[in-house]
Amino acid sequence: MESEREGASKLGKQLVRSSPLLGLPNEILQHIASIIPTDRDVSLLSRTCKELHGRLLAPESTIWRVRFKRRYDLPQGRESRELKPEYQTRAIVLPRKLDFKQSENEQQKIWLQVVQTMVRESTTLPVEIETSKTYQRIQDIMTQVEFFSNPKRIKPSDMFCAVQLCLTPMSLDMTVTQACGRPGYDIGTVYSFQEDIDGPFIKHETLDLNKLLHIRSFWQNHLLNSQESTNFSEIYSNLPRNHKPKARNIDVANTSMICTFWFGLWSCIHPLPDTIEEFTRRESCADLEDHIHQVDVMTLELEYNSEEIWPEACASVISRYEAAECVAYFQGVQKIHGDSEAANPLFGFTESISFPYGGFKGWTRVCFCICEGVDENGDSVFNDDDSWVHGYEGVIPPGSGVMLGRWLDLKDTSGRGPFLFWDV
Repeated sequence: MESEREGASKLGKQLVRSSPLLGLPNEILQHIASIIPTDRDVSLLSRTCKELHGRLLAPESTIWRVRFKRRYDLPQGRESRELKPEYQTRAIVLPRKLDFKQSENEQQKIWLQVVQTMVRESTTLPVEIETSKTYQRIQDIMTQVEFFSNPKRIKPSDMFCAVQLCLTPMSLDMTVTQACGRPGYDIGTVYSFQEDIDGPFIKHETLDLNKLLHIRSFWQNHLLNSQESTNFSEIYSNLPRNHKPKARNIDVANTSMICTFWFGLWSCIHPLPDTIEEFTRRESCADLEDHIHQVDVMTLELEYNSEEIWPEACASVISRYEAAECVAYFQGVQKIHGDSEAANPLFGFTESISFPYGGFKGWTRVCFCICEGVDENGDSVFNDDDSWVHGYEGVIPPGSGVMLGRWLDLKDTSGRGPFLFWDV
């Protein structure tokens, strides 16, 4: 390897001495260097003489913009001198093979900071996600590290949780990662086990990203793990690829306006166990041992409404956050995927969360109510003892195109569990 490097260096020096390279304008010289195949070749060429090194690798050199754009989406308004350290940092940090089975350490922190920047770029740049080079680069990285399959931490940082949550669609792609297994989450947290329902699940001032990550990891395991004792993975694997979660770009100035068509799943367990040990055998009624005889994918069809629809009976359990700046109300119907006839009405709202948790702007709280076969959106839905009313409260991580959180039986809050929806 050393002899190869010395040979290349000698060749470069001969090239410089025998050609008018140094007489070329900087623009042309830098263009030549920018089309050299690898970063290592650029480095070798720059080391042939001091003058060439200074002209090629100067912070304002256009080489960095060209090479950055070749691999990543080009951030708007960024100068070449800003792209140089970012490009070099990514080239050094991203290839590292980190062990995410270990607790967070300094190497993981640096890696997360780099990925965090890339996630922000890929979810806010005005590009189509199918052509996002940055997002594709993140996906390539995630196939080489066991990041998603080791989500559980004793005291995770907000940055760790936020990166995991914003990349939820990728964590549910079996071509990228694998199931995290039951050790990857706390099942008691997933079902709000023995928790009093006496306040908001999604709190603007103290958003619990770790709790949301437990819910995300529950779905990651049950959707990707065919060895689990539930039918979630079978129905999920049979969905066409264009019906599965995929990342979305967002307009961070208006995160309260969400997609109007969603696929999703919810989980329950009846009866709710008395002890946490009882969860070791069952984690969901989707094992078909109880009242669920078939797992169905739900669809939500939404339309925005200019008037507030959130009855007092709903607000007594899932309340509005009065200080929210951006609020949007919607109504619509919930159906079973593949069944265009049966439909249940729904109504709800979204609230923009102003604080940039984990370094990301654009978190959105979403709450809605699904009523069994009742046409009116009001308190009357609670007067029919024979129909159910379910309230959903969750969050949409920035740019993720998914909502995840907790549903409650609003007539009997002992009925509860996790849910996951993704826009299509």
